[in-house]
Amino acid sequence: MKRVRTTVAVKLTLVALASLIGPGAVASGETPASIVFQSDFENGSIDTKLWNISGNAPTVTSEVARAGKYAMKTVLNRKTSPKSFRTEVSTGGKEKVKPGQEYWYGFSIYLPKSYVADNIWEIVAQWHSSPDNEEEFNNAPNPPLSLHTGNGVWTISTIWDAKPITDKKLGYDGKRSYKLGSYATGKWTDWVFRVKWSHKSDGLLQVWKDGELVVDYKGPIGYNDQKGPYFKIGLYKGWKDRTDPPGVVSERVLYHDEVRIAGPGGRYEDVAPGGKKPTTTLPRPAAPTGIRFED
Repeated sequence: MKRVRTTVAVKLTLVALASLIGPGAVASGETPASIVFQSDFENGSIDTKLWNISGNAPTVTSEVARAGKYAMKTVLNRKTSPKSFRTEVSTGGKEKVKPGQEYWYGFSIYLPKSYVADNIWEIVAQWHSSPDNEEEFNNAPNPPLSLHTGNGVWTISTIWDAKPITDKKLGYDGKRSYKLGSYATGKWTDWVFRVKWSHKSDGLLQVWKDGELVVDYKGPIGYNDQKGPYFKIGLYKGWKDRTDPPGVVSERVLYHDEVRIAGPGGRYEDVAPGGKKPTTTLPRPAAPTGIRFED
């Protein structure tokens, strides 16, 4: 009987707690129901059940971490691996994005002091399209959304195309880029992306950098595909077609951590880096403030 009374008491306590938290909220430490993918690298290695490797394999390290003890470390060295230009991990579509629906993406990037400005482009996060057939796969369209660090500046690039088969040789319906100012080194930069994937006018892109809304765009984004894009992080640098690149660096090192993706019904708070675990070493970003519109 004592065990039954204890169980009832616990249930009543949970009900009371839920009423205090409010509808749709999540108690501290719990995973929001909207989350469709998450990875904090706290198992100490790249979890191949979560991630697919693209190019050289990144590693997991305890050198720095946005939360907990570990983060993903990405290294590209042009001298020791002259043919290497990509080292990334991808979800491979495990988040099962559906066009026309809204998704939230949260992650954090650490650029060390050695991450000096270089004039050869580099992508540090991207959303890769999901080709409908072999023809579109072979046409290899550029990512419809990507985050860059070229020339010492954060830049976001978007592309859209309504043609049933997208071919970059034939061009896209539209492109747009947002320059967000110089990047900081020796610190974590937190990112939250809100995207409604649609090649029509009802698309949406909002981006928060360290809690500040820096992109607020309504309009087409993405391709006319049956499946939505999948997420990739790491480093893809424009060394591919350059045997002797004129850039100032021959090695790049950076770190990623606190990856979360929320599906329809998600919120900023569900994916924002920090504040999700009691071992977090930095506070959750402040509530989003400020808006800068791109002309």
